[in-house]
Amino acid sequence: METNKGRPNYDDFHNGWLTFFETIKITKPSTCLFIGTEASNSLRDAINESDFEIVNFTRDDKISRTYPRRATIKQSDNQIIELIFIQHTSQYFSWGKWNDYI
Repeated sequence: METNKGRPNYDDFHNGWLTFFETIKITKPSTCLFIGTEASNSLRDAINESDFEIVNFTRDDKISRTYPRRATIKQSDNQIIELIFIQHTSQYFSWGKWNDYI
């Protein structure tokens, strides 16, 4: 981002997913925690350009000002990864409420 107020656009998130898919093939995590929920909006489009598929995607009940999301993705070799998207921790973040969620 060009400034500390800069925001990623849709293409930034989309391209980030493509890099993410290549990275998790190497690191093989079972769970990934995303600080912010906006990246989840481009997951469905980006996953079509990978050898992963979405097994499950949910938007859970609102916590503070944000609807958390969870996704389960699976690679062609059957590697399963849980993705958890929570409210960005930069402002007005309630650690207790989100800790209970996670």
